[in-house]
Amino acid sequence: MTDNPLRISCADAVELATDYLEHALHPTDVDDYTTHLSQCQGCQVFLDQIRTTVHVAGNLRGSTSSAVPQVLRDRLRRRLA
Repeated sequence: MTDNPLRISCADAVELATDYLEHALHPTDVDDYTTHLSQCQGCQVFLDQIRTTVHVAGNLRGSTSSAVPQVLRDRLRRRLA
């Protein structure tokens, strides 16, 4: 087993991802988070996926409801009900 110099785990990184993207972390936590990201490709990929999701969701907010087919909207409503 190798020594792990990271101060936060992957589980911590996942939990802190939203706060990191919203600039809501304490500066010390930001340093620990960015250090973890620089050494962990899996968490880099996860954070990129979150960024992409936020970007796509933000683009949907400004679109008209006709951009999503009615059948898909109906199916989604039934599943969420």
